[in-house]
Amino acid sequence: MEGISFKKATASDIELLIPVAQKAYLQAYTHVWEHEEPAFYLKKAFTKKAFLKDLSDSNTEIQLIYFANTLVGFYKLELDSAVSTYTAIEAIQLEKIYILNEFSGKGIGNQSLAHIISGAKQKGKSVFWVDVMDTSPAKFFYQKMGFETFSYWDLDYPGLKADQLKMHRMVKKLL
Repeated sequence: MEGISFKKATASDIELLIPVAQKAYLQAYTHVWEHEEPAFYLKKAFTKKAFLKDLSDSNTEIQLIYFANTLVGFYKLELDSAVSTYTAIEAIQLEKIYILNEFSGKGIGNQSLAHIISGAKQKGKSVFWVDVMDTSPAKFFYQKMGFETFSYWDLDYPGLKADQLKMHRMVKKLL
């Protein structure tokens, strides 16, 4: 799609990434927290320290998503990530993907997933997997993209509403 590009994140991108990541998360998930207070997760996942830790891990890749030369989101992959009967060599995990609400409906999610799948196939991966909240509209997006739920589990974060704990582990076979 025209106007969408990706850039592998480095430490020099963190100051640009943090506000976009936090805003996109708040747009999507504030409602899942007691008193709409997601401070626990913001500190866990979207701080300079958290991103530096991710970037120092050779098994983690963060890609910045640009639309019309504007940073609109990012995704985080665990490059070698075992799931069920698939080994880490066979499987890749999409750990996070966030796109700002004001850019939804422009095909950015579809193009991002296509970009990830293309890269996964080039790496010889046979399985692509993601965890998604039971109540999230993203679950239907992944189903539309060919992912299937193969197990469930519960989140264990302090302050998360009780009806938001159920997660779907979804998988898409690539080869």
